[in-house]
Amino acid sequence: MKHLLRKIFFWDEPTHGAFFGLTLLITVPWLLFSLSCGIMIVDFTLLRTGYPQILIFSILLIAVLYVAVLFLKMLVVCIRMTPRFWRRLLVLLAVYATIALIYAATMLLITFGSGMTFFEALAWPEIYLRWSIALAGILGIAYLFQPIAKPWKVLASSIAWIGALYVFLVICVSAHEPFRPGSLRELSSPAGLYLQLHVHALHDFFDLGGNGCFWFAALGTSLLAAAYLLSGNILADIGKHPTRQLFRRGVRIQWGVFAGIYVVALIFAIIETSNYRRAIQKLETHFGRPMTETELGRQFYDGRKANPVFWRDMEKVLEEYQKILAEWEFERHPYAMLPDDLYAKRKRAFLASKEPILLESMVEAELEPPERKYAEDVLLVATSNPELSMLEKMSRMERWHILYAIDSGDFEAAAKAIARMDNICDFLQKDHYYISYVVWMRIGNIRMEALNKILESGIPTEKWLEEQLLILTELEAKVRLMEKQVLYGEAVCMLNSLHWLAHHAGNDTERPSLRYYSLRFYFPQGWCLAANNFKGVEKIFHVDEFAQFPDKATGYPCIVMLCSGYYHMSRKILGFTASCRILRGLVEVELLKRRTGNYPETMDNLPIDPFSGQPLKYRKGPCKINVHIYQKVRQDEDMPDDEGIDDQNTEDSYEFIEEEHTVEAVQIWSIGPDGIDDGGILKKYPEDPGEKKKDDLRFLIQMK
Repeated sequence: MKHLLRKIFFWDEPTHGAFFGLTLLITVPWLLFSLSCGIMIVDFTLLRTGYPQILIFSILLIAVLYVAVLFLKMLVVCIRMTPRFWRRLLVLLAVYATIALIYAATMLLITFGSGMTFFEALAWPEIYLRWSIALAGILGIAYLFQPIAKPWKVLASSIAWIGALYVFLVICVSAHEPFRPGSLRELSSPAGLYLQLHVHALHDFFDLGGNGCFWFAALGTSLLAAAYLLSGNILADIGKHPTRQLFRRGVRIQWGVFAGIYVVALIFAIIETSNYRRAIQKLETHFGRPMTETELGRQFYDGRKANPVFWRDMEKVLEEYQKILAEWEFERHPYAMLPDDLYAKRKRAFLASKEPILLESMVEAELEPPERKYAEDVLLVATSNPELSMLEKMSRMERWHILYAIDSGDFEAAAKAIARMDNICDFLQKDHYYISYVVWMRIGNIRMEALNKILESGIPTEKWLEEQLLILTELEAKVRLMEKQVLYGEAVCMLNSLHWLAHHAGNDTERPSLRYYSLRFYFPQGWCLAANNFKGVEKIFHVDEFAQFPDKATGYPCIVMLCSGYYHMSRKILGFTASCRILRGLVEVELLKRRTGNYPETMDNLPIDPFSGQPLKYRKGPCKINVHIYQKVRQDEDMPDDEGIDDQNTEDSYEFIEEEHTVEAVQIWSIGPDGIDDGGILKKYPEDPGEKKKDDLRFLIQMK
């Protein structure tokens, strides 16, 4: 055992041990990086368990401690071999102390001369002092060990190590920081500011966002190789034997493993690249379109011309609309019951505002598309889509217009508001973004809720109701047509995102931080991982509907992060489909009532519930509903009179409460995603902790 320990720690051969440890400093990070990439390729979700990170960290910690022991042993040997080592060390300490005293004295003079505090003056040139001390340290090492090593070798080796580490530091910082003004603003210390200036300067000089990244990495690799060989030559001089004797079996094994990993990773990277190209061809066959950004843009515009002026004008009007929004709109509970005076106040404010009239006039005709850029060098997922939020606000505004039109018995105004919402939906259904699809369904649900209110009011004509039956049928069909379109668009956006990540770092789409693609031959493990993710797009997106997405996507880390919500989209689609069918059945019930004079006791041939595969449920009679009431807050009896709430009906003197009422109604409902019939009740947030959530979907008409 003792002999084994002496051999492991190179007890009798300190120079060989130091060189073995020096080799470990280079090969172990390479091994751990390869291990990390391999784990992500096999199953990315394993990283979430924490065990792989613990394993990698443990290996790294053991290697660092082992190398530290080897170098400490080498340092002891060098001290013993250096005549008057401690005297030379005291000389160096005296020199450094003198530099520090001169520096402090200079800062005191600056403090008295400029009016700054001492610490402000001390921090300003601190960055230069650090580099001066680093340079003095290199010279000091050469002076300290000059009796056993040639000074020029020590200087050259030190400069090569610093240069190599600095190159890879810049690459690491570039890979994690998008380069735009103030991107490293959090590095507010002088050292951080100095690093930022240097990184930016080197980024521009070497063109790290372009092809210069390859040559910059080549410079770092060359410096690293030179530093390694020079350090080995110095150790050979100390041990008084040829440099080649340092390359013993242990060192050769390390470099053999290094080379083996490189070759295997490179071969797999080339194979995976070929596989992902074939996978893209499969996707093109599946969707029947090229998987390119240009084709995506061609489909979106479809011969139409962008009109950015229209959308800027809408944004300006909406900004004015937002200023008065807080005075009369309730987004949380739009159908809450309000006190008569507060309701009248809000109605007058809405009808007297010019902004709703301007906005409604803008969506009466077919909407023109906004200006978008579709290109390979543009990160599509970072595209700003302000029109989506604007159109959703417009739909909510139309909801208020419909409610006030119902209140006044103005069917024409309510019907026109529904038509404007249809125009908005028609515009959105030409889009291909996932978020556009979500917004389209949100607006569709707002439209159906508003249609239910019109239906309940009894003011629409039979002809208009029959037209709504057709529109609801078309709406149900469109949700599936859009699904395939959005799947194609998301697949192209995913390929575009992976292309961006594989070629660039950072999230600045105008000025890439680092051209990753230039480094593929330096780090073939990362290249293999990127190609594997590209190939995974075909595996994930070769589907016809969102319900076919896997709930757990093993491997493919980028895809897991980017499409984690796709699996749950199928529930939204089924819910939207159910709402269309429920409301269609309710319209038919209303038409029957108008023809016969009474609502039917039962309904046959109701549409199929997409969640159960059985006909939707129907009931005529008592139905429980939850009503939100905006009522005055009770004055606290313990509150002094001058601090109580006055009798004025101000916003602050009211609050929402939820009450359960039983009303006579006809209702049609779906049992919802959980497959349990809750009688049409929807309750996502039960008050009782032990009470189960209820997710039925329904529409009803109160019988008055």
